[in-house]
Amino acid sequence: MDMYKVQFVGLVYFKQTNDGRHALLPDGREVPDVVSHIATIAVAADDLADEDPFSGWRNDEIIRTPVDASITGTEDRELVEFRLSGDSVEIEGASRPRAGGVLSAKWHDGKLQPLTAGSPDRVSIVPDQARTVADVRIRSGQLRATRFPGSDDDGQGAIISELSVPHPGETVTIILRRRGNGGDGSPAKEVRTITVKNGTEIAIVNASRPGLSGPHDETPHFRIYEQLAPGRLTLTQEPQETPRGFRPSESEHLLFLVPQPFNSSIKCSNTCC
Repeated sequence: MDMYKVQFVGLVYFKQTNDGRHALLPDGREVPDVVSHIATIAVAADDLADEDPFSGWRNDEIIRTPVDASITGTEDRELVEFRLSGDSVEIEGASRPRAGGVLSAKWHDGKLQPLTAGSPDRVSIVPDQARTVADVRIRSGQLRATRFPGSDDDGQGAIISELSVPHPGETVTIILRRRGNGGDGSPAKEVRTITVKNGTEIAIVNASRPGLSGPHDETPHFRIYEQLAPGRLTLTQEPQETPRGFRPSESEHLLFLVPQPFNSSIKCSNTCC
């Protein structure tokens, strides 16, 4: 059986539930005194399905970045990103319970810094009440925390998360439903899709982006996590250092070959729980 992978990069909070996780991407588009963050689903163009690769997307919601052969080492390729703006996200094979499929997170949750470690408050994150650009439901596969690919083992590299999912089909479809229709947080009727070839890598990213959201700076990016509990959560401490010897990611996603695509420091690490 083939296996696909999903890389969660940047500001992503993993909320534990009885049957899996919510991967919550806090909305960092307009947070005072913090550089704007942009959330996307990123895939290589040649990993999109041959037929009906995506539907429901406007042209201004799609970012295309050419990556030439001098960078890939083989041939010219293209990175395609779909901008998120308040979506409930389901990934075929990972988001719904299935026979023989359970979520394993033994190499994940204990490796991430708990969000409340930087807060004097004891706040429970409620997914339906959080201010997010995406809520990705995870109920199957294996989660593993790793250090940002290519980052130095100096305690300052961001922690990202990899979800590996065995899947029997030839393709994997991602279904996005725009939330907040009517203001009650319920799924809207607007549905968008992305379909990729099985065996590929998908990236879900929430980070500052030079050229799209302004230059990298020293503002406390982690404060964007306060959007998960507006008015109730205050983060006062910088994230702790990444432990030395933390396993580096072996991802081959095209996203990580693009020069300086986003902030890869500890300021934009995944958190939980």
